[in-house]
Amino acid sequence: MAEKYIRIGKISKIDYENGMAEVTYPDMDNAVTAPFPLLSFNDEYKMPKIGEEVAVLHLSNGTANGIILGPYWNIAKPPAVSGENVFRKEFSKTPGQAYVQFKDGTVEYRGPAIRYVCASGTFTAAQVLKLFDRVGALEKANKELTRKRRYRRWPKLEILES
Repeated sequence: MAEKYIRIGKISKIDYENGMAEVTYPDMDNAVTAPFPLLSFNDEYKMPKIGEEVAVLHLSNGTANGIILGPYWNIAKPPAVSGENVFRKEFSKTPGQAYVQFKDGTVEYRGPAIRYVCASGTFTAAQVLKLFDRVGALEKANKELTRKRRYRRWPKLEILES
């Protein structure tokens, strides 16, 4: 019988610190692998959930060694958005809670709170939105003052000729 190098299993135990997990194969009497590393996709860190289906690549030197390729899309777990020229990266285990998405020419950042950190300081999206509200209120007040001034009668000034 040929070796099965690529298998589908379910995450059964996670070693968050080392980026590894154990996988259970329900079709093999719930056999459990040793801890396998997860593919990092260019140093991204997002561990799957316990019970999540993943694809596993077993190395050719025996099925005791392998790499967890990660979860995959299917009919039971479709992507949140799809289409040509669409990118979306979920940051939370709850889809739609925190992500960055590019679709229809717009980049969208979504999360319970968004903080920007750079060499010159830190600010949050909530602080920026409060500033917009304050600027809007000041513009409205300025517009009202300008309107009132237009209708105020000023005393006539006499021009002295020399």
